[in-house]
Amino acid sequence: MTENIGNGTAQGAVDFLNSLVEKGRSRVGVIAPLKGALTKILEKTEGEDWESVDVTKLDVDDALARFKNLTLGTYTDASYRAYELRAKRAIDWYKHFLANPGWFPKESTRSVVAEGKKQVPGTEKPVANRLEKEELPTAKTIDNPTALPKAEPVSYPFPLQSGEMARIYMPKSVTRADITRLSAFLDALVIETEQS
Repeated sequence: MTENIGNGTAQGAVDFLNSLVEKGRSRVGVIAPLKGALTKILEKTEGEDWESVDVTKLDVDDALARFKNLTLGTYTDASYRAYELRAKRAIDWYKHFLANPGWFPKESTRSVVAEGKKQVPGTEKPVANRLEKEELPTAKTIDNPTALPKAEPVSYPFPLQSGEMARIYMPKSVTRADITRLSAFLDALVIETEQS
């Protein structure tokens, strides 16, 4: 954390995001995409002096439109949308912090814990049961309730290039059509790097 954290600049916003990780208020996996989107947009639209841009007065929609024009053909529509959401969240969090020093975003306390172990001292439900209740689809979220999986889902670990581990929870039997749809959904989450 530096003296820039409260000055309203892009560098202050980056310092604030870094401080969330340093102080254990958030995780690198949450902060890195926000910081990456904000810096990439500002580097492209503001040039070498991007760090001194006053993000409290920045017209974010204009910056995003310019970023899109300057990088046309480099990213997919889904990537542009992800950049937009992440940059807006980073700036929104930073403005909350500037208005209320000491503020930090409250994240979900869900964590990846070995199946069957208790999560936080004082809670009584094993993680496997909590995932069944909180993360699996319900009749309200699926058009066809009869399509709900009947059996307990299987957890598939998937190592990412960053070294982090992702987990995919799937019913024991899935169709090729399900996998095709899932693949398209995951493809939409990708943030592509600039092509050289």
